[in-house]
Amino acid sequence: MSSFSTLNRSGVVNRGRTQSPAPQRNFISSLPSYNYPLISQPATKYPPLSSQRGAAVHKISAYDQTKLPSATSTPPPRSTSVSNRYSSNSSKLISSDLINRHLNLDLNSLEANTLKELKSAKNEKISNENDILTGVKSINRTSFSNQHMTIKNANTSTSTASVASTSSSSSQSIKNNHDVLLSKINSNYNVAKNERLNETNLLADRGNVGLRNLGNTCFMNSILQCLSNTKFLVEYILTSSYASDLNRTLSPMKGFLFSSFAEMIKKLWKGNDSTVNPQEFRLQLIKYSPSFSGYSQQDAEEFLTYLIKGLHEDVNLVKIKPANYSIDEKIWDKMNDQEKSDAHWKVNFRCERSRISDMFVGQLKSTLRCIKCEYKSTTFELFWDLAVPIPTRSTSIKLDDCIKLFMSEEILDGDNKPVCSNCKEKRRCAKGYSIEKPPKILVIHLKRFLRARFNNKISLPVEYPINGLDISKYLNCNIDPISGQNNTKCIYDLYGISLHSGTESSGHYVAYCKNPFTKKWYYFNDQSVKEIQTSALQSSNAYILFYQLRD
Repeated sequence: MSSFSTLNRSGVVNRGRTQSPAPQRNFISSLPSYNYPLISQPATKYPPLSSQRGAAVHKISAYDQTKLPSATSTPPPRSTSVSNRYSSNSSKLISSDLINRHLNLDLNSLEANTLKELKSAKNEKISNENDILTGVKSINRTSFSNQHMTIKNANTSTSTASVASTSSSSSQSIKNNHDVLLSKINSNYNVAKNERLNETNLLADRGNVGLRNLGNTCFMNSILQCLSNTKFLVEYILTSSYASDLNRTLSPMKGFLFSSFAEMIKKLWKGNDSTVNPQEFRLQLIKYSPSFSGYSQQDAEEFLTYLIKGLHEDVNLVKIKPANYSIDEKIWDKMNDQEKSDAHWKVNFRCERSRISDMFVGQLKSTLRCIKCEYKSTTFELFWDLAVPIPTRSTSIKLDDCIKLFMSEEILDGDNKPVCSNCKEKRRCAKGYSIEKPPKILVIHLKRFLRARFNNKISLPVEYPINGLDISKYLNCNIDPISGQNNTKCIYDLYGISLHSGTESSGHYVAYCKNPFTKKWYYFNDQSVKEIQTSALQSSNAYILFYQLRD
């Protein structure tokens, strides 16, 4: 797996996005649109996932209350957890067969049997109705023929009356058959509905199961519980839909990581034990990432980043390596922002696309503005989670304040001055962000640990909405030209929280999760599980928030 530790603007190691790019574009890595002519390059081997997670991360020792950020402290640099795999020097274009492939993940897989039966019944109904119409037409033709014979030969009135009687009898038979068919459809629907309700009730009694601590593995257990209560992921695994998606060719893990993860999820939701031992999953995990071996405390956000990318690789729907492509500079300059965004999206998923990425990946638009000439250049980045800074100059902090600080313009000056494509010189620039494509599962990482200031953790409480997180104002699409307001509603509801108490080196992780079927909240502390009320969900220990896009 690619490293997710990158160098930030101040020169310190930090998780997240790389240093701000200059306004000029590297056209080898520019992102083409499939509507434009391409310059093909030889296919190259994809780099295997590294077993290391990148630069070593300094551990924060005992918490020092006196070194907490003061009211005049400068907020930490913002970053997004964007995979370096999506920033390679080889530009790629998505193939036509993958462009047209739509993955319908919004369908509730528990209703699959119901829909299948309804579809079958509907087809049967259509078939019967066609037979009925054919019979009616046949009867009408017979009736017309007999009426004609009656006019031609008045002596055949008795025969005509007989045909009319036959027609009336056939119509009654058709009506009876239609009623029987409707009754069968309703019966099949009720049976399927009851089966779905029984399955839902069965699942509602499960899932609230603890995970055994294998020695400082609370960071892992906290994240696993949040993923275990991600509805689409649970349904994807319990229905075994993932089996046909396992990638045995391109994935460095050959599908074994996802298979072991799926077996553990099945034990949580279909087993009879009150506690599940995740040892088998952990052994499979450290086989491909030895840095997670041992019994030292690890960072939950780094674990989540590695795991979610590893699961994505294991069920990558692209089984054959496509060729690499680049695009000419003049063609790129002719593309508008929407075309560049679509090209960037398709290029990245040309080589790697899964049901995991369909849910967790979003797209950011980065705008770099030259303060001297006001020239603007745009680039696009994929993100799996948003790592938002916490504004330390306020005593009352809301999650929206953190997102706003992340999206707001920051000045690039001094050694960070980029070269303006218009001025052809290093210029003082302003860089800001907006969301181009929001993900269905929005993961927000509150940056509580300050790498630049050793032994410091921001323990300030951040108020986050349980229901109705509205990020519509941060969307770049569908802006009203008159009012400047966004007409698209983008609202999320919280379903999982990973919480950290203490310091990074001597702390403890727990999780709050909402059962996707009963909608009840539970507190997961390794083996211990208990129900909690929504009034207890606000905590200054909240570290990673899991939101699901509202339908």
